[in-house]
Amino acid sequence: MSNPASKLTRDELRERVVAIVSECAEIAPERLKYSESLHRHGVDSLAGVNIAYEIGLLAGRDVPSVLVTEHDTIEKLVNYVAGT
Repeated sequence: MSNPASKLTRDELRERVVAIVSECAEIAPERLKYSESLHRHGVDSLAGVNIAYEIGLLAGRDVPSVLVTEHDTIEKLVNYVAGT
């Protein structure tokens, strides 16, 4: 399966990841700090599962539901998607 995210620039990819986290965790995008733990932003396990699902759609493949635990910042999620 191809990676739809591979056609995006790094800034576009970051914007998409911020939008996903913002929507799933119900946090205003401007409140998200790219290097701060999502758990510090109040992202709970249910939001984490939803974020993982949406990141999977962006990456074009299934991702583990523990994605947000293992990649707990916006930058780590962007790196994950860019590396898939």
